[in-house]
Amino acid sequence: MRLRVSQEAADDLENIWLYTIEHWSAEQADRYVRLLTGGFDLILNDPTTGRDFGHVRKDYLGLTVGSHLIFYRLHKADRTVEIIRILHERMDIESRLRP
Repeated sequence: MRLRVSQEAADDLENIWLYTIEHWSAEQADRYVRLLTGGFDLILNDPTTGRDFGHVRKDYLGLTVGSHLIFYRLHKADRTVEIIRILHERMDIESRLRP
């Protein structure tokens, strides 16, 4: 399996890091981003590990890591996992995942 990270997910990760620095510390921000990107490894090792979020968007799966949900989908044809978004559990998920 290969990993592809959308620009939106990369932006989410950067914003999470910036928010964490602002409210806690750079050390905590680095630690939390490592935790989140560790979730990418979990998904690559077992792409079926996430919950089905097809009720929000067709073929979407989500994995809870810390206080965030990593949304992704599988592209079986080219054996790729696409990380779509990384959203805080308190966000309005449906509105942020609209096309």
